[in-house]
Amino acid sequence: EKDISEPEGFERFFAGIFKSIGASPEDMGMARFDRSKFPEQYPATLDEFADLLETDDDWEKQAIRPMLHSTSLQARPIQLVYDGDYNGWTPEAFHAAVDKKGPGVVIGKTA
Repeated sequence: EKDISEPEGFERFFAGIFKSIGASPEDMGMARFDRSKFPEQYPATLDEFADLLETDDDWEKQAIRPMLHSTSLQARPIQLVYDGDYNGWTPEAFHAAVDKKGPGVVIGKTA
């Protein structure tokens, strides 16, 4: 298994620069990105599932929550922000509802 404690790529380059000016990458805001900070950057888990939250009060939220394990949404309440039947089926309506809301999940139904 790969040793993730050693810098690689751009991290190695910047680590060299920071050391030459007497600062660590952490001091310069370049702390190593890890699973706890950016869980979506790692492969999805197939054997771990998120626990339900108190706010998961209907079957749709309860069906979705387990799949959010190892994501930044794992501990955040689920809310419906766009419904095509209510908001309209245009790109403008979609983006008016979801833009600047942060990470999200899109769920579609087929006829």
